[in-house]
Amino acid sequence: MTDRTFEERNARATDDLRRLVGSLAPEDFETGVGGTWTVATCLAHLAFWDRWQVVRWRDALATGLVVPADVSDNVPDLANAALEPTWRALPGETAAALALEAAAEIDALVAALPGAAVAAAPAAGRVRLLDRSIHRMEHVTQVRRGLGPTEL
Repeated sequence: MTDRTFEERNARATDDLRRLVGSLAPEDFETGVGGTWTVATCLAHLAFWDRWQVVRWRDALATGLVVPADVSDNVPDLANAALEPTWRALPGETAAALALEAAAEIDALVAALPGAAVAAAPAAGRVRLLDRSIHRMEHVTQVRRGLGPTEL
């Protein structure tokens, strides 16, 4: 039997993200959460990386791969550096909406994957392709920490 417990973790993480976004006041989006990132930047980052996984999975499925092709280890850091100015330019409410839409899209996509793909990703040491809660909760926690103890 293929382990699909990632589906529950993804759903819980998306619910946590939804509650967090719902608690934000307009001024919260500009709150710093570490380095040069704000709440809005962090949400835009989440939106991009969940969409990135959607595109990677769709490409893999269309080309007959069981899991998406590997990318170089430095790609995430390079993409973050290149995209940060764009993320910073997005209005906070837009970044929040994009993050929620992307989370729902990747959660639905990985939940619908065939068993072979679900088994192959962790076997290849690439559980984050399925379990988006790991990345999502890292940043939900980062945002909550930046906002302080009075927020969710």
